[in-house]
Amino acid sequence: MFREYAWLLQDKPTGMCLYWISAQRFHSYGATHLNSFSYFAYGSNMLLERLQQRCPSAQCEGIAIAHGYEIEFSKISKDTSGKATLKNSNDNEAGAYGVLFTLQGDDLTKLDRAEGLGFGYDRINDFSVRRLVDDELIKAKTYLAPPAYLDNGLMPFDWYLNLVVAGAKQNGLPSDYVRDLRAIPSIVDPQPTRGSRAVAIEVLSNAKTRIELKLV
Repeated sequence: MFREYAWLLQDKPTGMCLYWISAQRFHSYGATHLNSFSYFAYGSNMLLERLQQRCPSAQCEGIAIAHGYEIEFSKISKDTSGKATLKNSNDNEAGAYGVLFTLQGDDLTKLDRAEGLGFGYDRINDFSVRRLVDDELIKAKTYLAPPAYLDNGLMPFDWYLNLVVAGAKQNGLPSDYVRDLRAIPSIVDPQPTRGSRAVAIEVLSNAKTRIELKLV
């Protein structure tokens, strides 16, 4: 099916992910090779410009789905809003979509710091997702909030939700999934001069994917 090196082009409505896979390594590409690792992003880090700002080596592998999970914005943040996490679903057909990225090992510390490892998120080193382009089961790193850092009464800030939606659109996640993300209630940041808000708006403005910003 594949030659020695197979180029896989994943066309998206607003972007694309281009990468190569060696035939001999095709089935283990999701695992660490050389000094790199696979990372499954399902929240704001799905937006390439956002992730590369934090981890410059990030390169897209393609869309993936975490079966048996669903996204929610219940992770307690120090800014009092809700950030994204995944929870186990009672629906056997449920699945949370996201994007697989390859990062160089040197960026792991940067990713840990950006995700607040130990301060609301735990790193899962062998999280199972299925890559859509080839239906391969991949073991990737991702970050989930433990129960002590969850509050179901929280909502995301509008600028944070915009990052998530922009990343979903950029990578061509299913249109109904993007629609459901857009429909998630959000709140206005009470501190319009917040630094993280300014950074998010700048990233959104510079991103190759354009969305209608829901900012007040």
